[in-house]
Amino acid sequence: MRIELLRFNTRKEDWLLILENVVKCTAKLLINFMEASEIKLEIRYGTVKDAKKLAPLAIKIFNDTFAGNPLNKPEDLNEYISEAFSFEQTKRELVDKNSVFFIAENEGEMIGYAKLQKHSGEDCVLDKNPIELQRLYVEREFHGGGIAAKIMEACFEEAKRQNFQTIWLGVWEFN
Repeated sequence: MRIELLRFNTRKEDWLLILENVVKCTAKLLINFMEASEIKLEIRYGTVKDAKKLAPLAIKIFNDTFAGNPLNKPEDLNEYISEAFSFEQTKRELVDKNSVFFIAENEGEMIGYAKLQKHSGEDCVLDKNPIELQRLYVEREFHGGGIAAKIMEACFEEAKRQNFQTIWLGVWEFN
């Protein structure tokens, strides 16, 4: 989307171009809104069977989210990704009894996920039995449709269901 600065001495032709741009941007927003409302979102628990699809999705979303940040050195990013999102690591986390995954799907296609880690704390977390929201990611093309909020609702409900009093968010330093 482009924003134009309007000047009082703008020519008629310039006004028409500006108006055309506004109409195009408005139409694009309406199309995105209509597409978002057509999403058939399902949020479910993740299982070890999800590892094959989840690992590449996690890599893609993490790269899309952090690779463009100039503070993230590519070699550090690649090292972290190869350790944190490998197929083997993803399988280990999915079967870990202290991990809870939520998978967001649109018509059976994985589009986002969250990971909760039970009994995970830091010095600043005072509760003796907290649960950490370690990851919450949604594919970029689905941003703005309320999907992350729905995944977050599932995380809050899970924390309540398992009698956790504190849910806290762990973030990467360059997030």
